[in-house]
Amino acid sequence: MDESEARRYAGMLGRMAELEAAISAFYRACAGRCQDPGFWTGLSADEDRHAAYLREMAGIVLERQGKGFSPGRPFTADAVAKFIGYVGERTREVADGRMDGKMIASLANAIEKRLFADRYDEVLKTVDERYTALMAAIMSDTATHVEATARKMLSA
Repeated sequence: MDESEARRYAGMLGRMAELEAAISAFYRACAGRCQDPGFWTGLSADEDRHAAYLREMAGIVLERQGKGFSPGRPFTADAVAKFIGYVGERTREVADGRMDGKMIASLANAIEKRLFADRYDEVLKTVDERYTALMAAIMSDTATHVEATARKMLSA
């Protein structure tokens, strides 16, 4: 991977960090409208951590100038931007009280499933240990979030 491609992928990781921050804001809105606010603030904290991990991963790609990285599955900034917009709209709906607890849990589950299906871990290929450890943590947390929000749907 050359240096300009490394900058492009680092930018993509930055956009992915913005998405994680948007999801964190969604969960904070949920905490303000749902029973069990601790559940939602816990998810929000995880998403904030994911955003920090993605920013660190972007830094790793730039620091190494793309050396040791290769493009993986196609992933576009436009798709990420659209998802950020979607999450922002849903956040406003939650904050405005336009969803009940069951709808909120169902939406949270759908968002987490979409993140898992998008397979962040396939965007770049590398053997960089720190990068792969951060990505593995994000993917593990996301799988846990899918399960937790599915349980929340049943109890809402």
